[in-house]
Amino acid sequence: MTEIGNEIGVSPATAALARYRHGRTASNVQAAIAWINCWPGPKELRSDREFDGYWEGAAEAAQKFGYRLEEFVAGPALTSISSYLFTR
Repeated sequence: MTEIGNEIGVSPATAALARYRHGRTASNVQAAIAWINCWPGPKELRSDREFDGYWEGAAEAAQKFGYRLEEFVAGPALTSISSYLFTR
């Protein structure tokens, strides 16, 4: 890495910073991000392969930035969402 860095003009300090930033671990979970599920059959959402992929990607990205993904199943009355979220 050092030889290549020297050839393209990358300083040792810049290379060290890049290694440090690339090697950092994910943040500890500090807060939640709501995944609002409004499907008529809420338990069926994750059985859909495409939406399960969305969930997995969102959960991974949330964890990377120090959050956890929390599913909120919205009932027929969407007014319950606001009272629930305000208490969080």
